Parts: sequence; structure tokens; C-alpha cells
Amino acid sequence: MPDWSAIQQVWPLLIAVAGVWAKLEVTMMRNREQSARNEVEINKLEAQLEAQKLVTQKQGLMLARMEESLVSIGRTLERIDRKIP
Repeated sequence: MPDWSAIQQVWPLLIAVAGVWAKLEVTMMRNREQSARNEVEINKLEAQLEAQKLVTQKQGLMLARMEESLVSIGRTLERIDRKIP
């Protein structure tokens, strides 16, 4: 026959442990969900960063071409100016 007094004394402790365990499980589940959301957000940011890098490279190339064109136009204008009396 079980000792009911011992069970009655331990029962509140078991309920408290079960409550703490349930709270930890809920917290860990929320943390896992937040981690998954963070991972998705990081992946989006990395994709945006790569896109910005490509745009920056293209803009740099276009700027260099424009600069070369302006230098060439300047030289042409200088030659024309020298030919005009």
C-alpha cells in the first residue's frame, strides 16, 4: 500500500516541476521560431547586399566609361579649337 502522506507532500513539488518544464518548452519553441524567422531575414539581407554589390559594380563601370567619353570629347574640342583661327 502506497504511503499517501508522502505522495501528498511531494505532489505540489511535482506540479511545480511540471509547470516549470512546460514553461521552458514553450520558451524553447518560441526561440526556435524566432531563430527560423531570423534566418529567413538574414538570407533576405544577404540577397539584397549581393544585389547592391552588383549595382555598385555596374555604376562604377558606367562612371569610368562616362569619364573616358568626357576626356575624349575634351580632346576633340581642344583639337577643334586649335584648328579654328
